[in-house]
Amino acid sequence: MEKYNLSELERNFSFNEKDIVSSAGTLANVYKTIEPEKVAKIMKERFSESSSIDVLFDKESIQGNDKLERKIMRKLGNELYMGEKAKEYGINVPELYGVSLLNEKNSGKEFPGLVTEYLDGVGVDKITKDGKNKNIEGKWRYQIDKASKYFEERDFTDKVNAIYVPKKDDVYLVDFMDWKFKK
Repeated sequence: MEKYNLSELERNFSFNEKDIVSSAGTLANVYKTIEPEKVAKIMKERFSESSSIDVLFDKESIQGNDKLERKIMRKLGNELYMGEKAKEYGINVPELYGVSLLNEKNSGKEFPGLVTEYLDGVGVDKITKDGKNKNIEGKWRYQIDKASKYFEERDFTDKVNAIYVPKKDDVYLVDFMDWKFKK
């Protein structure tokens, strides 16, 4: 797994705070990038449900705190690596574009984040609520079964970490920051 250094990240992408896709996660917010069909996952203060960039770990707040920088870079790097491995194993995950330093257009602040494909879909947790859409639940279960062959069962078994994409009529697993290989 490649190790990332904050000062060496490329600046390839930008986003606007108002273009938030999700702030529901406990460790990160997800924003659409200005570049089409991509999103950026940016680490935030633990358990914050705020969509404000003020809860995100920006470059300025990370620099000088070696422990925090290592933790954030390790988590982003692990997510990229596990996503690449999942894709290699035939598990549906979004395309991965790498760990990058993202510029928030209005504030000018920079944030390290993982850039992936934007999946135009709906959370499996929402679409299968109340036993509806058994075929979509079956597609989700199929992806979970494939992931379970290679990875320890963690949060990928949670339906909030899966997106159904109608255009592709398939389910994609997301949020593999804490995935680990089976021993």
